[in-house]
Amino acid sequence: MIIVNFVVVSLGETLFWDHHHINWFFWVVIGLLAVYNFFSLRKNLEVYSKVDIIAYVSSMIVLVILAAVLFIYQ
Repeated sequence: MIIVNFVVVSLGETLFWDHHHINWFFWVVIGLLAVYNFFSLRKNLEVYSKVDIIAYVSSMIVLVILAAVLFIYQ
């Protein structure tokens, strides 16, 4: 799920960002990804260990930092 999140965010940044503007659809994609992740984790909570959940949450923090850095330095 972590790899899929990075791929979706990278594709969203590639498709919906230009040098001066972030398209509103990028935020829709990120919102839908967050909803999907929430329900997927909640549905399959017994499948994931504590380490998996910590890795997932830390990867989401990295994605937010990456998006913020890309937005600042564009």
